[in-house]
Amino acid sequence: MTLKTIKNVDEETWYRFKTLAVKNKLVMGKLLEKMIISYESESNKFWKEVLEGDKILSDKEAKDLSEDLEKLRKEHGFRL
Repeated sequence: MTLKTIKNVDEETWYRFKTLAVKNKLVMGKLLEKMIISYESESNKFWKEVLEGDKILSDKEAKDLSEDLEKLRKEHGFRL
């Protein structure tokens, strides 16, 4: 077994992490592994939903907004 260090973990967070490991009857390394797997799957699920979900705007509305923004950016004072 090798020893690893996690920097900038305050005492309260470390205590909560240790408590979670005990409650789940896991060693801290296995709990961290489960937490990372869970985080990655939730993150992937979120982005899949955002990128592949239903459109909020129709293609025509998106094009119109793009054109309006382009006109606004050309106005004096928008960019210095």
